Parts: sequence; C-alpha cells; structure tokens
Amino acid sequence: RCETNYVAIIGSKTVWPGGNSALKDADLIDGLSNTLQLVEVADSGIHWMEPRDLHINQMPLTINAARGQGISSHHHGGAHVASAFGGVHFLSNTTSTDTLRAHLTRSGKEKVSPLP
Repeated sequence: RCETNYVAIIGSKTVWPGGNSALKDADLIDGLSNTLQLVEVADSGIHWMEPRDLHINQMPLTINAARGQGISSHHHGGAHVASAFGGVHFLSNTTSTDTLRAHLTRSGKEKVSPLP
C-alpha cells in the first residue's frame, strides 16, 4: 500500500475551504508566504490517491503530538510544511498552538513571525 506523507489542511478558514469554493491569492489576507496549505503527516494511513486530508478542527494544533493524527514526521525535532507561496519550511516541535493556528488560517490577521 502506498501511503502519502503530505496532506492538505481543510476547513472554512483555510486555503482549502471545501465545497466548490475557488480562492484567489487576494483571499489569503495573511499572505501567501505566511499561510500553510500542505503539511507532513507520518504514518498517515492515507493511500496516495485517496481524497482525504486533515480538518483543522479535528487535528491537534501541535507538531508531533503524542495523540491524534496531525502534523508529524519521523524527523528529529519537527515536521515539514508548505506555504501557499510554495515555500517548504521545517516547523519545530516547540511551535506554539497560537502560531500554528495563525499559519493554518488564511485571513485571521494575526501578528506572527514569518515561517522559518
């Protein structure tokens, strides 16, 4: 079985809101480089062709959480994520819940540091 290691984060305030919504770059008020669209998930259990992703309201808002399926990896200290701009970043296990939530939503206008 070929499992994917990367999935989209879905939910009404994310880059992937669901339904027939088509977002434009201007809809990402927080900025393309500060908004995440894809994340790494270790041992996802999701076949690479299966249309299943992570819902922001059903995942732990931490990196490499002890329980629940969320942003995770087998790398030491963090996991890879991709911004809507296309940049790949490594988020540390110490990334705060507030910072992670700010980067997962597209228009919260939160004041956060740029992705590393």
